[in-house]
Amino acid sequence: TYHVVATSIASPSVSDSATVLVTTSATYIIPADRVTLWQPGVTNNGGIPNRTTICATANAATYGNNSTDATSYLQGLINNCPAGQVVHVPAGQYKITATLVVNKGITIRGDGPGVNAVGGTQLRVPAAQASSVGDIIDIVPSNYSFITPKAITSTVAKGANQATLNNVTSLSVGDVVTIDQTDDTSYVFEGMGSQAIFKRSPYHSGYGPSTSATRSVGQMVQITAIDSGTNTVTFDPPLHITFDTAHTPQLWKTTPNVTYVGIEDLYLTGSYYEGIFVQDAAYVWIKHIETDGTKTPANSDGALGPGEGMGGDHVYLG
Repeated sequence: TYHVVATSIASPSVSDSATVLVTTSATYIIPADRVTLWQPGVTNNGGIPNRTTICATANAATYGNNSTDATSYLQGLINNCPAGQVVHVPAGQYKITATLVVNKGITIRGDGPGVNAVGGTQLRVPAAQASSVGDIIDIVPSNYSFITPKAITSTVAKGANQATLNNVTSLSVGDVVTIDQTDDTSYVFEGMGSQAIFKRSPYHSGYGPSTSATRSVGQMVQITAIDSGTNTVTFDPPLHITFDTAHTPQLWKTTPNVTYVGIEDLYLTGSYYEGIFVQDAAYVWIKHIETDGTKTPANSDGALGPGEGMGGDHVYLG
């Protein structure tokens, strides 16, 4: 039995407590065959890298004054930074008027988000540009394409780390790939209208190779071995669910892969949709970030607004 006390950071005098009983038995809300061991985060190669080599430090005096447009300047620093190094953005208020794109394994690191946007490193979209800046930071491949999906020729059980394909051409050890299948309508259905969530669908071509039916369920894995004689690939981590041939499972990848991108110690505000958008990337960490729900262009620069709740300025992992 544990006695837990939570105290507000903003108002230390405000707190509450609860008693928590931990037992060895468990009752699951979802069926037991779909319960899985979930281990989020960068779990391989020692976890999240603590990068120390700084390729560039932004000029806060010139570009961190919330007046000079810092977009092209910061994008240039990002573009010129070698993989494995850090773009350091010192404390200041940086005016952002277009999405910053990260397409390689670097870290963007501020000096901390401050508390409630007071101090720290702030990336701020002005009210006048709010409707035209969908995201503040996009982590996506540049000029990417998708290989033709490989058919998975036999059912792959939950917990497995191998699959047999119709062919293994265009695949290499180290590739990050997606395994998905058409929806099992006994428990998966599209019920959110224009906000439907899926890996791929027949009416949206931007998130993967074309498909004849919606594929909402999938998992990204990394290939660790390939047997070209049997067309078998070994991957990690193991599968969280069973991929059944009744639902036409496939394996595909994005070219190029984007891996090991870090966004750290920033405050983000003002974008119309996402603060940070991630698509077709793996081993990405978003650490010590503060954001708010600002969206409406009528708001003053960075003022709190209704937006879409946190949906107006949030982290989206695709």
